[in-house]
Amino acid sequence: MGLLDTLRSWLGIGGTADSETDTASDDTADDEPTLDPSGATETRVKTTDTAVDALKETRNKADRADSDESKDR
Repeated sequence: MGLLDTLRSWLGIGGTADSETDTASDDTADDEPTLDPSGATETRVKTTDTAVDALKETRNKADRADSDESKDR
């Protein structure tokens, strides 16, 4: 199967046989639980200070190295 045939089958452009099988599988998905956005009461964000500190240290070292090189010139 060529690239265009693959894309057509994914997008459902090539024929009606592919689109009919897609709609049949959509009907069975109703039984599965879904996320409820209105049920969310809070959002938690977990950050790692050590990762942020490591990034800052790396940037500072690079800045110091750049400034040392410019002084040598």
